Amino acid sequence: MENQTPDAVMYLPLYRNIVIKQANHKLVFSWAYGLFSLLLLLYLLLNEKSLFEFLILLFVLCVSTAFALVMYRLYVKSKQMIYAPADRVVNEAVAYFDLRDFERLHEHLKTMDFSTLQDVKVEPSGNIRLDVFVSIDKRFVAAQLFQFIPYRYKAVTPIYHYHGEIAAQFLKYISIN
Repeated sequence: MENQTPDAVMYLPLYRNIVIKQANHKLVFSWAYGLFSLLLLLYLLLNEKSLFEFLILLFVLCVSTAFALVMYRLYVKSKQMIYAPADRVVNEAVAYFDLRDFERLHEHLKTMDFSTLQDVKVEPSGNIRLDVFVSIDKRFVAAQLFQFIPYRYKAVTPIYHYHGEIAAQFLKYISIN
């Protein structure tokens, strides 16, 4: 199971209920960090009476790099995925399986019985992909199976939603494999 960033999700439009929003607490931190960097840059540029011009140049370079980092944080790192109906922050994970395990996986996703899937192994890559969205508190899971049909993965099951204890059982199965 590997974590994916929101930008790495190739078929995110298939999940109509997943919304990418700005995280306000991350934005405030990024703005404060950016303001500090800008003030430090102005101070260094206006205080050119120093004997250590090389150090000033080095500080200017560091502050410029910090400002670039702020821009990156503002436009990339300050986003989070929200499952709109439940209004919960979710993270995405992807697992791959062999095609021979598809029927078992599909049946157990439908019946919500995950205890007998101990011998189904997660592969580094495979014809079956399981996309999972997990809430931060691990009390909500949305999962869907995809099958590789030449050139792309195509959704072959509906999105299954698990809440509470069933979500915990599902995550226990995923963490075992």
